Amino acid sequence: MKKSDLSLTIVMISLIILAVSLDAFYPKQQYFFIGDSDFALLLNESIWWKVEAWHGNPDSVCEVKNEVLKLFYNETTGNYYGNSGVFQGNHTDGRYAHQLLVGKFLGKAFSRKYVVFPKNMERGKFWLEVKFKINGIGFNCYPNANFFDPTHARVNLGITLMCAINEEDFNLKAQTLWLDIYFAGYCLNKNDVWVIPKNENYCASNVYTDYPNVHDNDIHAGFFAREVSSQDFGKWITSTIDLGDYISKTLNLITEVNAKTIRVYGFIVFVECLGAYCSCEYDYIKTYVTSP
Repeated sequence: MKKSDLSLTIVMISLIILAVSLDAFYPKQQYFFIGDSDFALLLNESIWWKVEAWHGNPDSVCEVKNEVLKLFYNETTGNYYGNSGVFQGNHTDGRYAHQLLVGKFLGKAFSRKYVVFPKNMERGKFWLEVKFKINGIGFNCYPNANFFDPTHARVNLGITLMCAINEEDFNLKAQTLWLDIYFAGYCLNKNDVWVIPKNENYCASNVYTDYPNVHDNDIHAGFFAREVSSQDFGKWITSTIDLGDYISKTLNLITEVNAKTIRVYGFIVFVECLGAYCSCEYDYIKTYVTSP
């Protein structure tokens, strides 16, 4: 080997070692991606999705037909929220579907127990795209005035990230975070339907979860990232959401604790109702990474 060739080889090896070292000391942000994002498999065949049925009842529907996730939830008491949906990853209540796909981008993603996000994520980098259709919603009853605003029922569609805060545990006993990104939301009474406006948000703890008086010590926070008019019911809606931006905005709502980081263990795709019903469908839901 010529001396010049040997020198070039040494330089190249040195650069590779430097790159690996820098990556170890300054690791790039990782993200989660969604397995079977287009619902190609029936739920009883899928390794990725499991049924989520919070306060499920005989009317509840959660099924995949013709590569479309079909959901229906009917809450008739006004005493609690409930949902129909599917989840992926680890559930706060201990249930388990396939581990999250985690990596710098989808082509380099591997199964991991969780992914870590900082309080302030980069905008224009981590995206969610979803195609869904609201077939119809309707009013059943006014909510219980002891726990909710009694003037209107509620319907929401979205994704919930199930998270541990900072170094806290991830289970029902710990103070975990339910981070909601809503695709559409509605208030209803006997005569009217109101669309919840884009960028409406909330943050709450010690939340009432079960009748007659059960609360949890978790933190529930989120944003309405989109709005869908009732005139668009029955139409397929495609929405692209800057997920990193909305995660950061939601974490900055929290004042009870200083959420410097979160660990996302799993997520739920759902429709939820209080004193109302909703039928909807999801054609696909995916996440991806781009350059800002």
